[in-house]
Amino acid sequence: MKQFYLFICLVWAGMLPVMAQKALKDKRPNIIVILADDLGYSDLGCFGGEIQTPHLDKMAQNGMRFTQFYNISRCCPTRASLLTGLYNHDAGIGHMTSKRNDQAYKGHLGKDVVTIAEVLKEAGYNTAMTGKWHVSNTITQPTKEAQLKWLSHREQHPLFSPADQYPTQRGLINIMAPSGGD
Repeated sequence: MKQFYLFICLVWAGMLPVMAQKALKDKRPNIIVILADDLGYSDLGCFGGEIQTPHLDKMAQNGMRFTQFYNISRCCPTRASLLTGLYNHDAGIGHMTSKRNDQAYKGHLGKDVVTIAEVLKEAGYNTAMTGKWHVSNTITQPTKEAQLKWLSHREQHPLFSPADQYPTQRGLINIMAPSGGD
């Protein structure tokens, strides 16, 4: 067993120079996209707000700031637009995540829609997200009472939405979501 661990350590040590060299050559920027519900444009310090946001201010000072984004006044459609670069109806989230019999109101991102995470993954980036996904159909329970019990965490069911609509199917490798959330 000791020989096995020694072998693993030697392989790992042999890979370190290669990994370090690759890290030095990679000049691609780190990309962080933040969507905060109920946060105004001028709330952050870097945009003149009164709230102290030193870490976000430092990121904004050393990076690129976008100042022309229009939200759709609801969380799901805004997320759909930000994730895809499309109008929310073109992405399939015309309203919220309820499915309707219309392509613009599927309640989930269409399979023909590409997310920023899919594009970045294709370009060799590692992708991750934290928070809620909220661009997939919510699986509804048979009655309103059962739905309320489920959403208030008094009942458990195996899936929140269809597995093919999960973020890992849309280019995101690492997901750090709060329990009970989507």
